[in-house]
Amino acid sequence: MSSIAELRAALAVVREQLCAAHASANSARESLEESGNVFLEVGRNHPEPLLPPELPKAVERLDHALTVLVAAITSLDGYTTRL
Repeated sequence: MSSIAELRAALAVVREQLCAAHASANSARESLEESGNVFLEVGRNHPEPLLPPELPKAVERLDHALTVLVAAITSLDGYTTRL
């Protein structure tokens, strides 16, 4: 196998892992959003807010992670195309 073919194969593995990480982060974000909605719904009948203040921050951090993952996948695709 040529070194370019080996590099392409390695980059394909990295891309698969980045895509899997993106899918997992996206699923986690959706779960946190759903949890937040449950906290807000249940909290309507509660005298104090039930939504943990960390939850919106966690969603924000996941949004950032998703942006970074998309940028990494895009960069990797561009590099692979130029090979």
